[in-house]
Amino acid sequence: MKALLNLLRKLIAFVALSFLSLWAAMAILAYLGFLVPLFDALNHFQPIWFFGLITLLVISILIARHSRLRTFFLSFGLVGLVLSSIPLLGEALRAHLAISPRDSDRPTVLVMSHNLFGNNYNMHRVADQIAAYQPDILTFQEYFPEQSIRLHPLIAGDYPYFETCSGGRRASIAIYSKLPFKRSPLSTCPENLDEYDNQVSHLVAEFGGEDGTPNWTLVTTHLNWPVQVSALRRSDLGFWERVDAMTARKQQEFSDLSAALSKIDTPLMLEGDFNSTPWSYDMNRFASSSDLTRETLNMPTFPALWYIRGWRDVLPFLPLDHVFTRGGARAYSIETIAPAGSDHLGLLTELSLPIPADAAITVARASL
Repeated sequence: MKALLNLLRKLIAFVALSFLSLWAAMAILAYLGFLVPLFDALNHFQPIWFFGLITLLVISILIARHSRLRTFFLSFGLVGLVLSSIPLLGEALRAHLAISPRDSDRPTVLVMSHNLFGNNYNMHRVADQIAAYQPDILTFQEYFPEQSIRLHPLIAGDYPYFETCSGGRRASIAIYSKLPFKRSPLSTCPENLDEYDNQVSHLVAEFGGEDGTPNWTLVTTHLNWPVQVSALRRSDLGFWERVDAMTARKQQEFSDLSAALSKIDTPLMLEGDFNSTPWSYDMNRFASSSDLTRETLNMPTFPALWYIRGWRDVLPFLPLDHVFTRGGARAYSIETIAPAGSDHLGLLTELSLPIPADAAITVARASL
């Protein structure tokens, strides 16, 4: 019996040390993502590396016997843990220190953003949530025709101004508003795409004064996942070209979005499902190059549901949905809201705008 227990302990120690070295390698490669774009994709799983390394280090210390090999594995794991903690704890610290003082001379709007989830057909539940919060503006991602047919009649009376896209997996987005706006020519809205097409769209809404000129702009979008696995099947590319192509799509999406934003000179709010976490070098380069302030700090939104013999509620751990501001616009407050049948939590933002308090935005809201 003693021999069996000793064998079991050795087996557990071997497994723990093996996973410890693997998890540490993933964390180290993620840290080096500024050099290799494919490594940067590993940054999106930082909570898994961080908490996994803590667990594996504890198990290894308790189970594995003292030896030089054990010391090496523990040291390697500790290096991975330290490197993984840098982006995670840095994000948490930024969230703790973030302060948005209020200015009574600045008008505010309440904006709700939500990925509705393609398998969510209970639009009455979504409408009830909207009625409970009474936002001034709504933005949707994964707003497919099946959702639109059901939800639009329920909310159009309260939100008479709207623009929608209905093409493909990433191009089904919408903006609904109690405040009048016009759709900017900067919007890209591919129509009549196959439902599995991943072409990205952006809706750009210009909210203006009484003279018709925009005084602030809202943009919503839905980007793809960081890695395109299908690129590995491209026979027209060499091996390393295929590896580069795996991340090229997401980099191009950030570049295209940044180019569109560069043509907007009014105060700006950008929000949506970016399928990217704040620990990603690509995400941070995009924000920096576009002179954007990310308002969603340390706010996990995905997954709120997971398929385990049916869709079940789970605790989100990935921040994929974001709000950015620029040009004097800023968030007085931002919070996650219940998913209402989606696999994403929604975002509710009280947006402060650097325009006169008696601007048409206030008049328009009061007239509804």
